[in-house]
Amino acid sequence: QLRSRSFFLELLMEHLTDELLDACGLTRANCIYSGGGHAYLLLPNTEQARQAASCFAQRVNAWFAQDFDISLFLACGAQPCSPGALFGKNGPEAYKNVFRDLSSSLGAAKLHRCTAGTLRALNRRTAPDDSRECAVCGRGAVLSDENLCPWCSRLRALSQQLTRPGVVFAVTAVPVGETSLPLPDLGEPRWVTPVTEQQAAGMQAVRLYSKNRRCSQLPGCRRFWMGDWCSSDQLSEMAGSAEGISRLGVFRADVDNLGRAFVAGFDAPAGSAHMGESFVSLMRTGAFSRSLSSFFKRDISGVLRRLSEEQPGGLMLVYAGGDDLFMLGAWSAVLAAAGRIQRAFEEYTGGALTISGGIGICTQRYPLARAAAETAELEDFSKKAPGKNAITLFAAQESLRFSWQEYLGGVMGEKYALLQEFFGAAEIQQGSAFLYRLLNLLRAADDRLNIARCAYLLTRMAPPPKAPQGLQQLYKRFSSSFLCWSVQPETRRQLTAAIYLYVYTNRERKE
Repeated sequence: QLRSRSFFLELLMEHLTDELLDACGLTRANCIYSGGGHAYLLLPNTEQARQAASCFAQRVNAWFAQDFDISLFLACGAQPCSPGALFGKNGPEAYKNVFRDLSSSLGAAKLHRCTAGTLRALNRRTAPDDSRECAVCGRGAVLSDENLCPWCSRLRALSQQLTRPGVVFAVTAVPVGETSLPLPDLGEPRWVTPVTEQQAAGMQAVRLYSKNRRCSQLPGCRRFWMGDWCSSDQLSEMAGSAEGISRLGVFRADVDNLGRAFVAGFDAPAGSAHMGESFVSLMRTGAFSRSLSSFFKRDISGVLRRLSEEQPGGLMLVYAGGDDLFMLGAWSAVLAAAGRIQRAFEEYTGGALTISGGIGICTQRYPLARAAAETAELEDFSKKAPGKNAITLFAAQESLRFSWQEYLGGVMGEKYALLQEFFGAAEIQQGSAFLYRLLNLLRAADDRLNIARCAYLLTRMAPPPKAPQGLQQLYKRFSSSFLCWSVQPETRRQLTAAIYLYVYTNRERKE
């Protein structure tokens, strides 16, 4: 349900973009950006275009109100501008003002979601006598045998088609089968149906969207990029493939300060002939937005595919597009994937952009919608860090929020690696119980006496004098590093998180 809903909203925005461009007699070249539920279109400032845009917004929201009450709403804003301002000839400030005024127009539309007619229609609506609450969305409707409303039934059927290779989404004037989903009525009925390339070739379709591949044999078919990596679609399989504790992990993240980068552009690099100048124009903005969508909708699947070849653990991309992503899988695989995605994004953008996110952990029976909402809170908590560019693990606490450099280098690359090396040695008999004792002392390290207790525990586990030289050197490196880290608040915080992760990774399943 989560995957199909995310996909449907993305495809819905693509469809609405094409419908408005067709109404204005324009082509896809006039679409500056589309993704993540947002779109920027370049329209002529003519009476025909203004009327088409106004009628478009009214029809779409009337359709939303009829099918989804107030759950969905399309906010539209417009801003006239001169070519000199739009293409950067009047300077960067004039270009920024265009988008500032456009944002104000969009904000005003969001504050006036319903017309008086829409409110009257909503208040007069009555539910059928045999309606009940849907088991998924909770809306009142005539339910199927599985206690699903018509929309949830269609979305469930759609979800099974999304990871199928070679799928084509056909927009038609009539429904084709049980998997057809209705689209906003802008004058003529529209339905979208997942079909094969062979089926699409023999259909009378209004337009075609192919997933992740170019279909030269289908004239007018437009490629639709979708992050569809899915190594397993069974929650029990994903949780069972995790290292240590059998849990699911949820990772949500998005790009930091994207709106500012979208409007203000980027300054010329140091040492260049134009150092200190800011280059902003419509063409640069369009190229920037397309490149960003390309990473989240296309390249991210390759990152996860390479990761799956190196280490086990089921992963599924629920949604990746625009500037954000939502992924779930085995908790240990999600941790590894988050680090890989951050490194890939930093390399892709040259460090000009950063991402912030949160990682939640839950059992396979925990409601995923609730887990997604809780992980979104962790993502928001990461964005409150100074400079953003942060990751929060498991709970919205300062002690579990790190910059990516701290997490990848300090927590995983240094402290977790040493814990794994030391306690993974065959000669070391201490286990999780010993680590829990050290962890309790670290939590109460404000009392300096507990640091001395840590030193005492570490001394007691020293190997005998006749132990191999390599083991004695490993112990000295571990004990001295542990004590050094426990003294400083920042390194102690990293060490505590590393212990959590190590214990989860090495916990026996029966625990």
